[in-house]
Amino acid sequence: MIAEKFDSSIYLNPTPLELADDMKAKQQWEDVLLLTRFAEQHFAQEQPDYRIAMQKQAEESLDSLTFLAERFTLGALTGEPVDTASLLGSLSLDVLVIGDIRDLLVQGFREVNAGDGDIVIMALSATGLLLMIAPELSWAPGLLKGFYRGGKISRPLMLQIEKAAKIAVKTGDVVPLRRLLNDFSAVVKGLGAGPSLTVMKQVRSADELALLAGKATIAPAETYTITRLAGIGQVKAIKSEGKLVKTIKLGARQQKIIGKIFLALPMSLLILIFSLSTGAGLYLFAASFIRSRI
Repeated sequence: MIAEKFDSSIYLNPTPLELADDMKAKQQWEDVLLLTRFAEQHFAQEQPDYRIAMQKQAEESLDSLTFLAERFTLGALTGEPVDTASLLGSLSLDVLVIGDIRDLLVQGFREVNAGDGDIVIMALSATGLLLMIAPELSWAPGLLKGFYRGGKISRPLMLQIEKAAKIAVKTGDVVPLRRLLNDFSAVVKGLGAGPSLTVMKQVRSADELALLAGKATIAPAETYTITRLAGIGQVKAIKSEGKLVKTIKLGARQQKIIGKIFLALPMSLLILIFSLSTGAGLYLFAASFIRSRI
């Protein structure tokens, strides 16, 4: 945005604790934990009592067998994941291999008889069976199926997965698909299944998935928070856990001030300021901003 033209800092808007509060209302406790840990690391003086209370509530909920059992059962019965426990429940058949065989039979039958079998589900099911000999990855195809069915993957990334799936089904070459599964597996191992459900929508290519995987492995709290609040491109700033190349600032207050300034300026002055700015990207942003004011 305009502030980034003059300042290389990463602005987080809303703040991590504000987002954690939203996740708390949805009972997405893994997300709350990552956000509060990030806040503890980088903004220890920002509402410490409230942060500690939220973090404690998240830990207690994730330790509650009753809560986890209820969510797991919900996922197993409906097949629709809403958080980590229900996601694992929805994948219970796949973890037991029965689901992979079931999906291969169902989708294979549809493909042969009507030509409308889901190539991605077929490829992931076949890969799931093949990966029984590689236990460290055996859960990844089933988990990716859950994300795919739940609409948790962006359309651009979905197209790349479909391409890799077609190669796997038609030629038997599972290398491109396995590469995607490796990176997907690293993201889930780093962030947890629940937070991964949230951030995967922002991943738009295999390259971005690989970037996210690398950073999630070394700094999960930073990776999740920055992806959610500043965009996946900004995770390049992460060097190691707790260390970032750029300065992180809470952007809510600064961006509100900038917004108020823009709204107070006359339209003619806004046009002049934007026309004198350099860079095609800034000019296009200015044009869209001005159109929204008219």
